[in-house]
Amino acid sequence: MTIDSRDAEATIDHYLDDLLDRLTGPGHEVRRVLAEVDDHLHETIAALVAADVEPAQAATTAVERFGSPALVARRIAAERGARWSTAALRQFVLAFGLLCVVGCLAIGASGLVAWGMGATAGSRFVAGDPPGTHISAARCAQYLDLRPHAGSCTAAALADHYGETVFYRLAVGVLGLIGLGALVVLRRRFGRRVEPRILPDSFVATVGTVLFGVAAAALAVTGTDQARHAAGRGAGANLSGALVAATVAAWFAWQFVRSLTPTTSSTA
Repeated sequence: MTIDSRDAEATIDHYLDDLLDRLTGPGHEVRRVLAEVDDHLHETIAALVAADVEPAQAATTAVERFGSPALVARRIAAERGARWSTAALRQFVLAFGLLCVVGCLAIGASGLVAWGMGATAGSRFVAGDPPGTHISAARCAQYLDLRPHAGSCTAAALADHYGETVFYRLAVGVLGLIGLGALVVLRRRFGRRVEPRILPDSFVATVGTVLFGVAAAALAVTGTDQARHAAGRGAGANLSGALVAATVAAWFAWQFVRSLTPTTSSTA
């Protein structure tokens, strides 16, 4: 809307110039704010002019009603700060929620890998105690209560450890699936919001690569040491975790590389 008064337009331009000098933030937000303020001032002036107020006086009144540029800039900065804080918290929750879900799913997958290792290399490879391990009488009784058909303390302990290694991990994997469903619902709900992007696109990929990479290295070293010095007993528990963690780390690393690769569009 334009006003048939140079004085009125000059008042608005002066106000917007002063406000522009005081605004901070991304360029697109500044442009949006200036456009909204300009529209609001013109609408107020039009209403005053319709009430038989001179355009120049109407412009002065509209500016006074809206507030000084300093006050408006502070109000906009406070609103943006609150919006950015909320957006940052929401994005952190979603990011770490995703990492937790992937971690639970990885643990569940390692349970499947451990089960496969036990089926091919034997349960001792997955959950066997090192040679020379002594089981106390009290502990032996507990194992036999849990596994009455094992036949011996050693067999009962092995069955108990193997079950914990495989089925506890699978249970965590089930929790990961539940968490994945909850995360999908949250992302769909929050995805409708228009908010500033606080975390870089590579944040989750970077954290995931480091976390799972370190976990894979630690588990691989421990499992290899068990394979060399403990006659292979119990090595499968760590090696299965190392295999899955390395796979997840590689996937995150690939996502990290993709986040750094600029997208190009070809022109005809």
